[in-house]
Amino acid sequence: MPETIKDTKDLYSCLADEQMEQIGGGYWYIRVGSEYAGVPQRWLLIFSEKAYEREMKTFRKNLKKEFEKERNRTEASA
Repeated sequence: MPETIKDTKDLYSCLADEQMEQIGGGYWYIRVGSEYAGVPQRWLLIFSEKAYEREMKTFRKNLKKEFEKERNRTEASA
């Protein structure tokens, strides 16, 4: 399931790191049962260390950009 689906995000937020099993190469996984749109499903959630690092790098870059933009607005209005 894509991470953009609310049920997937909710499930990720409930999981503890130690519940996941390491595959190797920076990957972890967990098998879970779920129901989506009234249909019982089996999900395999996979965590990638490298993908997480890329997301965090992008997040920090965007946060810095927003901080600079806000700082420039504040200085311009002073």
